[in-house]
Amino acid sequence: MSKDGERAALRRMLGGITASLGDRNTHKTLTETFAVLSMPPIDEGSKRERVERSFAQVPDSDLLQLADRFLQTQDVGAATRNQLQDALWAEASPPEIPMRTRREVARALDPRQSWCSTRPGS
Repeated sequence: MSKDGERAALRRMLGGITASLGDRNTHKTLTETFAVLSMPPIDEGSKRERVERSFAQVPDSDLLQLADRFLQTQDVGAATRNQLQDALWAEASPPEIPMRTRREVARALDPRQSWCSTRPGS
């Protein structure tokens, strides 16, 4: 998937997750939550409208930071936490694994070889 596609998917996911902010906050605590999450402050409208308008103003370039701040500061269920972590890890650069190491790991995990057959004296 392209970076644009990944960001669009992340925006959809975060839109659904941030929508719950209105249900979990009063108007006063919602303002504080916006500050904690570094979302633009919106003071007018219902809580739902405030959350939607604030989230709409978050640039695509800030979505990963928003996901990370959400994980760090908000109580989320396991499924939501896993979704956010998966999105963050998908963007992270994995460490380089040399070909030799990959071959050795593959050889060690080969189910066709019994671990007993490699023991001395077997």
